[in-house]
Amino acid sequence: MALIKCPDCGNDISDSAPACLHCGRPQQGSALPLRITEQSGKSDVLTAQAEVARRKRDNRIRLIMLIVIIIALWRACSVSGDHYPTNDKSDTPAFEQDAEQAADTAQQAAAAAPAVPSIASRPVASSTTATATISDEECLKDIQCPTDRFMPNALVLCKPLVEAKARYEVKWTDGWLTPMFSRRAWADDAHDAIIYVGDKVEFQNGFHAFSTMSYFCTLDLHSLKVTNVEVQEGSLPTQ
Repeated sequence: MALIKCPDCGNDISDSAPACLHCGRPQQGSALPLRITEQSGKSDVLTAQAEVARRKRDNRIRLIMLIVIIIALWRACSVSGDHYPTNDKSDTPAFEQDAEQAADTAQQAAAAAPAVPSIASRPVASSTTATATISDEECLKDIQCPTDRFMPNALVLCKPLVEAKARYEVKWTDGWLTPMFSRRAWADDAHDAIIYVGDKVEFQNGFHAFSTMSYFCTLDLHSLKVTNVEVQEGSLPTQ
């Protein structure tokens, strides 16, 4: 290695240096290293640009995949929703008509059954004493007496009216050990009607889930007709 004079600035530089350290003039024979350096710089720039392009492409692919997944999930939910009950009757005039038809069906079923005299027509056997015949006034003092007497009427008349309150499917859970009506109460002080109460039914909602419902069916003891039916969500409170 020897020192030489820079042709431009006149300073001493090494003959192996690719350029003057003072003015930057390239030496003869140093073009190749400079080209290599320039090419290396260009290569680094191209590599960085390629990396940026690759990341943008990957981001676009991820975005497209995310959109496809969202659309697929939406379509799956839409297809599943087609199997859900869609005949929400409570928001249409047909709901009242269905309730009236249910009432007519119940009344027809009661008419087809053997006639049961009302509490005002003849004495009723007390539920506490099977062989005793008591007067109407005595029977009305014990709610269990008319309750047992007209239980068949309540079962026939109330069941379709309770079902008419449902928007979708209905599932009864009553049985031999779990009767449809588990409680009763007088509807008024005159003891003219009994409210039959139970919670052995489940109504389906729009998500195919069933929930227990409580129902209250008022039976007039003179006309033997249901005068009111109410349904509320949840089981009856424990006594």
